[in-house]
Amino acid sequence: MAFAAVSPVAPKLVQKLGLEKTLLIAVVGLAVGILVRSLPLPGIIWVGTACIGVSIAVLNVSLPVMVKRDFPARIGSMTGIYSAVQGGFAAMAAGIALPLASASDTGWRFSLGVWAVLAVVTALLLVPQARTSTVGGGSGNLPQRRKAINPWRSSLSWQIAAFMGVQSLFFYTLLAWLSPIEQSFGISAETAGFHQFLFNLGSLFGSLLCTALLPKTHSIRPLMLFMLALWIVSLLGLLFFPELAVIPAFTGGLSCGTFFVLALSLFGLRTRHHVNAGALSGMGQSVGYIIAAAGPLAIGALHDATDSWSLALWLLVVLGLIEVVLGVMVSRDRYID
Repeated sequence: MAFAAVSPVAPKLVQKLGLEKTLLIAVVGLAVGILVRSLPLPGIIWVGTACIGVSIAVLNVSLPVMVKRDFPARIGSMTGIYSAVQGGFAAMAAGIALPLASASDTGWRFSLGVWAVLAVVTALLLVPQARTSTVGGGSGNLPQRRKAINPWRSSLSWQIAAFMGVQSLFFYTLLAWLSPIEQSFGISAETAGFHQFLFNLGSLFGSLLCTALLPKTHSIRPLMLFMLALWIVSLLGLLFFPELAVIPAFTGGLSCGTFFVLALSLFGLRTRHHVNAGALSGMGQSVGYIIAAAGPLAIGALHDATDSWSLALWLLVVLGLIEVVLGVMVSRDRYID
């Protein structure tokens, strides 16, 4: 929800402060939030978590702007690289969280707080760039007033936002419920946990695969439709062949990782100027994460109402078919500006 609330504000910060300064402030905010969340004070965990959410939201919106500005001919590959790095570090953090907690008398506080070090290192790397940051997000060929657009009034923007939201819903829903779904089919908790790891690993591979393929294709549509078909087949596999859940767990993650890179790439691919890429990124991620936040809650409520995961999985299949239609729309070679 922090992503949804803050994303529309982030482009305004970029315009007022400059891209590099905005990134620096967000990374410093991230370090502060991580440290505050780990303090042994009652209720402070909520303050730190809110600070983390706001900071990551600003970073999420600003990074596609930097890619559009600095790598306009390599939007897909650069987006895939940084999203793959994100996924890799997330997987590493999850994997060593328990050993780190066990190695310190402060337990989880040290395990979570130690990541502030990486944020501080990143902030130090950004300082020299922030000194030369220009208002408006960087250089541009035309005056700012002639380039700025309002993405909230564009039908293409809404299609991209819906695509962003549904693909995020897919990821967060399986991230939350894949293990309980598998356990309801008789799979052990240990095996289901391993399958959750494979889902995350598949997501990382999907990011890398998309990074490798996008520069070699003239259209994102074939890759998008193939991965959407793979997603639907993965859900049907969970429904009809739960004993083979190891396969749809990995292929589901593979498709989700690809969707994420494609969705982020659209912010740059469907705009001609990096300022408008920022505006579209803010709008798309705001709407998208509202949809994404509702997904796990709605699927969980549907399970509670029916005492079964079957209807919830069929709903995800239907959403997959809707995403196919959205994918066809957003993969057309059009621009919001």
